[in-house]
Amino acid sequence: MLLQAKAAIAFELHFLEHDKYPTAFESLIPEFLDAIPIDPWTDKPMLLDFRPDGRPVIYSVGEDLDDDGGIPQSHQKPRDGDIVWHYSLPVGFDAEAHYEK
Repeated sequence: MLLQAKAAIAFELHFLEHDKYPTAFESLIPEFLDAIPIDPWTDKPMLLDFRPDGRPVIYSVGEDLDDDGGIPQSHQKPRDGDIVWHYSLPVGFDAEAHYEK
């Protein structure tokens, strides 16, 4: 999760400087990341998707080695699903209104 957290911070720093999220990890190198984060389960690059609100979802396939499209593992089946870094805007926060100021 540490690599995912570093990548998430890089995405946010890019957003703060450019008013948009990059569409790929490569856009963060070398300004915000030294290298593309590597999934420790596959030794391949971490996977990236975007939520409908445009925020990045950074994830690893996890122990089952299946790409579940960024669907997180559950407590009921901890080995199924991906290891996901994502976050949502706080309840009631209007991003469009916030950035228009």
